[in-house]
Amino acid sequence: MIITLLGDFGLEGFIAQDILLKAPRARLSLHDETAIVEQFRKKLQKEDAPESRLRSRYSREYRERFDIKASQVKREQLIKALGRANVVYLGDYHNIFEPKRFLVMLARQILNSGRRIVIGLESVCEEEQEALDAYLQGELNDSEFKQEVKLYRQENGVWFAYDKPIYDFAIRNEIRIVGTDHKGVKFYDRDIRTADLIFRELCRTPKAVFFDFSGDLHIAKTHLPQDVKTLAGERNVRDLIIYQNFTDLFWQFPRTRTITRLGVSNEYHVTTLDPLSKFVARYLYNESCEDFEGETGIEAEQFAARKDYVAVAQKLRNAVAFALTSDPKRV
Repeated sequence: MIITLLGDFGLEGFIAQDILLKAPRARLSLHDETAIVEQFRKKLQKEDAPESRLRSRYSREYRERFDIKASQVKREQLIKALGRANVVYLGDYHNIFEPKRFLVMLARQILNSGRRIVIGLESVCEEEQEALDAYLQGELNDSEFKQEVKLYRQENGVWFAYDKPIYDFAIRNEIRIVGTDHKGVKFYDRDIRTADLIFRELCRTPKAVFFDFSGDLHIAKTHLPQDVKTLAGERNVRDLIIYQNFTDLFWQFPRTRTITRLGVSNEYHVTTLDPLSKFVARYLYNESCEDFEGETGIEAEQFAARKDYVAVAQKLRNAVAFALTSDPKRV
């Protein structure tokens, strides 16, 4: 699979098959890794549908947040900011596990401080809340829940498999989860409707921390967070924004688990996965969805459960790193 993947991206010249499977972990130079990531990014952009003018503007407003100078901070500073917030926005990259694990870690930190939590998930629509409540209360099993929600744009259960750690954590700790997406609504209108939902939850449980888990673009300060403050009032919202895995910021602080703060704002960034692994995982995810298009039931679910795209991606990254740091004659 990895040899084929290298060929697909024009990387087969970097490494030979006889050393691929035994390649030890090694480090790419930033220059080399940046060039390879750009190849992957361009490949994915060609496969995606062309951006509409509206989405292009929405994406640009998100990227502009990273024009603010970032500085590395310690984990304790982020935890301190977490303790002051009543609304936490955490960015998600939907088809990898790492952002979900980070959410569970932060949520556990809040629970350990004695505060309550409500989690908002973009992967479930507000219209499907009744089924979500029944699932969390044990009235529906996994299969029944997925049937009820019709797996709205969740590619044959793959999104459910990724979100399962969050569901399990919520069930164990009796945490309420609300679906924050809305069928047929996108970008700015979606944010306004989600802001209204968050505002209602703040009124319903004023002592709880609302944990919104949406795609990174949504949580840009000028998007969803601004809409929530407009509805609830500046004084009633103490928010914390945590972006994850913005590629260009990685090159400034090239280590995973690095925490940075954007200026002196309430915006932070956490790198939970390097860019090459992120894009390769996305590519494999896209391929798997095409392979199982139209499939339902246990076959698709077993396929989703046994695929760890990040593990494959990191194996590829290590292999390429080995090739680039070795004697060219060997490759």
